[in-house]
Amino acid sequence: MAARTIPSTTARRAAPHGTSPTRIAAGLLGLLALPAGAAPLLDVNFDNVTGLSAPGSVKTIQNILNTPGELPAGTTASQTAPSTRNINVRRSDDAINTSSWAVTMGFGSFFTRPGVTNQFLVLGDRSGAIGDPVGVGTFLVALPFVVPTLGSLTLSFDYAFNGLDNSSVDTDAFSARIVDQLDPLNFFDLMSPLASPAFGSGRVERTLDVSANLASLAGRVSYLEFKLVQGGSGTTSAVGIDNIRAVPEPGTALLLGIGLAALTGSAVATRRRRGDPA
Repeated sequence: MAARTIPSTTARRAAPHGTSPTRIAAGLLGLLALPAGAAPLLDVNFDNVTGLSAPGSVKTIQNILNTPGELPAGTTASQTAPSTRNINVRRSDDAINTSSWAVTMGFGSFFTRPGVTNQFLVLGDRSGAIGDPVGVGTFLVALPFVVPTLGSLTLSFDYAFNGLDNSSVDTDAFSARIVDQLDPLNFFDLMSPLASPAFGSGRVERTLDVSANLASLAGRVSYLEFKLVQGGSGTTSAVGIDNIRAVPEPGTALLLGIGLAALTGSAVATRRRRGDPA
């Protein structure tokens, strides 16, 4: 897979005249007082992808990446199958979701939510219920985010996998991992493979919820990678993904808060020694 880069800039701006270190630190402490879910590291549910106005609508990953704001900046995708339409976003009333697991190869309404028509990501299928074998192929989507400085986070997402492998040679497999942007050999494997049929049919639906300490990735720009591999000419499989969320562990925020509190106290003491008002 070709190397990926995310454009990045570093800007420094002096505090406005009259803004004390005490006030800056107090402002940062105020941010920490927000609810834990107020500022996730990654929060993607695909509902802001536009152009899906009717059941059966499909928007390919290429069109999504060409529409600013629909996925996190720096998101990448790749697929090696002949078609370029096998990674896409669909509605929950699409046939791939409403079809049963066994009869017509779907996700058995796993992504259906009461009273709403939500949207989700599909890897490995062009349109409708799962039914067009693509042969050997790899489908990958990578979402960038910054791992907390202390490396501790909680990651969750919903996924449904349905696969059929008649080749009796290679299995299809779905996996997920967190990968360093600059060093692909530095990664954290999220129970790979998450799903794989062994020369027959296989299906899995669940919510993955993992708490992890990513010491080797701490403070680094990384990718959450989702990958579906179809291993033989007799295979037909697909995976749906939704509700991706990564948040710092509470202990990370607590330790950061202690550090900021110390900064606040130090700033106050300094100003008092100088005779300045707090």
